[in-house]
Amino acid sequence: MAESPTALVAHKIGLIRPMLDGVAAQNTNIARFMSVATREAKAMVAQYPDVNVDSILMSVYNAAKVGLEVNGMTGDGYLVAFRTKVKGEYVRLCQFIPGYRGVLRLLREADTEYKHKLLTACVVYSEEINEGRFDLYEDETGQRYTYKPILMGERGAPAGVLTAFEECSTGKRLVQFTQWSHIQKVKRRAMARTDGKGPWSTDEEAMAIKTGIKAHSKLLPVYQSDRFARAMGLEETLETGKISPVPEELVGVVDAEYQDIAAEASKSEHDRPTKPDLGDAEPLAIESTETPPEAPGSTQQGKPPKGRSEQKAGNAGGRYRPAAKPDGFPLFQNACMKICEKNGLSLVRLNEEIKAFGFDEMQKVPSDRRDDFLAALKKAKI
Repeated sequence: MAESPTALVAHKIGLIRPMLDGVAAQNTNIARFMSVATREAKAMVAQYPDVNVDSILMSVYNAAKVGLEVNGMTGDGYLVAFRTKVKGEYVRLCQFIPGYRGVLRLLREADTEYKHKLLTACVVYSEEINEGRFDLYEDETGQRYTYKPILMGERGAPAGVLTAFEECSTGKRLVQFTQWSHIQKVKRRAMARTDGKGPWSTDEEAMAIKTGIKAHSKLLPVYQSDRFARAMGLEETLETGKISPVPEELVGVVDAEYQDIAAEASKSEHDRPTKPDLGDAEPLAIESTETPPEAPGSTQQGKPPKGRSEQKAGNAGGRYRPAAKPDGFPLFQNACMKICEKNGLSLVRLNEEIKAFGFDEMQKVPSDRRDDFLAALKKAKI
């Protein structure tokens, strides 16, 4: 008599237990990990009878490698069913994606080595902007931001995600505001593959914050952390439909059908972006978060109050207009991204080239060395 799908997936997960001992992240409690993963895998098969069982196996394997539990109850990570097209036909596969709390845990662990600490990550709402509670501005000491959330009352529609990191060695703050339009693009791509289900449908705010963290972290040294970068790559599967090929140690466990699916979907270019998608986010170097004095007079509807530099210049600016860095950093950053796009270089590779050039991050490359770096980057090979 053939095994039921739930019995089959439990049996196969048991087969990879010896392999997980060798690839799991340090301090992973394998016994607990296996128990929770088996429970979640059975629930996945029960909910989606047509899901490929071996894709669940791969998801559990990937979760062990990044050191997160397959546990939606704790927010570490989720098993999510999605559809992707292989050889002209859609198949339903499973993918592990890190949860909001899982991303925070990986960032805390990466901070020990890469010295960038996440200070805040939150959704900013339209009424908070209309009332002048959120502002990005620049004064004589540098760029700053201020944010006073509405704790009681109507906050309006989401406007974007604010993220702030601190460089531990210098205290310098790096702030990014990812507009809600970019968040919704990511959500739509994911929801289209998950039939409107999954964490985007149940935990939109947490997923939005995680998307903002992901967009910001791509510009920081923390993205060089193997576990963190791998976890962020797993989540991109829901946007692109691209999956990783079967590792050599699992070839004897997964069947030939899934190996063919994974080999095809890992190299095809269907329905996926060909360049890093940073959306509408723009990085800002922040020296402090103190609140400036209130601007005199009333604030125009739909616009934050003027920052100090804007008051001095008499320019009201755009709604979310970040002040440009005086040394032309945005132009340098855009030039780097265009070279990476043209030459097929990943953001991880960009960070490696910056480090090889003698600097820890892009912001630290001085203006008189940027042309030299761009010339070197053009010669970099995939």
